[in-house]
Amino acid sequence: SVPDQASVSPLTTIAIVIVMSSATLRRRNVVNNDDNGNSSNGDSNSSVLNQSEAERVVKQHEGRKSKCVAYLLWLLGGTLGLHLLYLHRDRQAVVWIVTLGGYWLGWLTDMGRISEYVDDYNNDPARVTVMRAKMAVYKRPRPSMTRSVGMLLFASTAGYMFRNALHIAETPVVVQALVYAVGIAVGAWTVAGIGGRQYSPFKPLLVVSLLATLGSTIAIIVGMHGEHPSVLWFGEVAPDAKDANKIIVHYGVVPSIARLVSIFAVTIAAYVTHRWTPDAVYVKRRGCCSRMVRLFVVLSIAALMVGSNVYFNAEVEYEGRKVPVHQAVRNMLESKEFQQFFQHVKAMYRETLENGWEAAWESFARDMDMGGDRKALRVLRLDENASWADVRKAYRRLSLELHPDKRKGDEHELERQANDALFIQVQKAYEHLKRTYKHRKNEKKQTKHTKQRKTTRRKR
Repeated sequence: SVPDQASVSPLTTIAIVIVMSSATLRRRNVVNNDDNGNSSNGDSNSSVLNQSEAERVVKQHEGRKSKCVAYLLWLLGGTLGLHLLYLHRDRQAVVWIVTLGGYWLGWLTDMGRISEYVDDYNNDPARVTVMRAKMAVYKRPRPSMTRSVGMLLFASTAGYMFRNALHIAETPVVVQALVYAVGIAVGAWTVAGIGGRQYSPFKPLLVVSLLATLGSTIAIIVGMHGEHPSVLWFGEVAPDAKDANKIIVHYGVVPSIARLVSIFAVTIAAYVTHRWTPDAVYVKRRGCCSRMVRLFVVLSIAALMVGSNVYFNAEVEYEGRKVPVHQAVRNMLESKEFQQFFQHVKAMYRETLENGWEAAWESFARDMDMGGDRKALRVLRLDENASWADVRKAYRRLSLELHPDKRKGDEHELERQANDALFIQVQKAYEHLKRTYKHRKNEKKQTKHTKQRKTTRRKR
């Protein structure tokens, strides 16, 4: 069916005319073949094509996506790419997750593009017609301002993610630049393949990125006469740089220009090598398991990069001084308290293997004082092996000492409030231990009664 011409663009109208004309010529060729006695081949080929097209239409109709659901997911979790995952735009979803909705700008622009995304997934006839016309007219995809800006921004973000995953203080600047170049290439390659209908090969992007980055690095080192090589390319201010102009020019403007040269070079290379995918008209969709595995691997790598950056390059403030996170973690692992905790976990694991999960959980709950028995005993100034008689004696003694009627009247106001609070704690602790010991006594009686019943049954 041909869509209403009033609702489509002029390019769509031209494409529809081209397709209808080609269909008319094809019918004339089939008629001529019939006249020449070759009608059997033509009929068989057309029947095969019609059957394959019918199967494709049925599959597309069964898995069509809804615009209402897409807009709802965009509203609820658009910055995390939920609507893009729903529409099988996994590359774009990864970019949205890493950059929090394309720095919120991409999330806002998606509001006007969701209808196009849904038609793209459903292989809408008008959309398919336009794609066929574009592929017939243009040998390569035309440049897009939105995709260009996305390449520049995400290439820079990916470059810094790759570079910051290193231990910057101990990594040579050339190695940092090379890793940054790989990140730029990965970022541009990711954005170039969004949508599934076009892509850019990764190898040319990587080669251009490495050459541009190495060239910029060498130019800066030569121009700076090798001064402060560990901070030249990425713009950090050298600690011993005293001249303000020198800091601005050498450690701010020059490295920024070098990075921009690399990013623009990769973006231009992406458009030079940009091409249509083999299945650009009808995009093939991967299965759920394949998508989940790919997304898990990619997001795990991104999370590891962020974690490596925090571990090696972040700092925490301790007693007015900054301590690197990796050094703080190492000190924590070597501390006496952590070693005791680790030994406790090992002991709990052994008890689990020997006595089972139930016994291990009881031991853990007892050690963590989940019931509050140890706290109550501490309030009454008793140890863990105290009997019920000891609890009663301690309660009577503390009640007499802390009772408001038994205390002196010349005590300070703050002291009186503290004693009143402690008296209330003693009362609560006694009530808690009273219930605990009563419960233990009942359990012992029940256990003893159960054993007697079993013994009686055996004798019978």
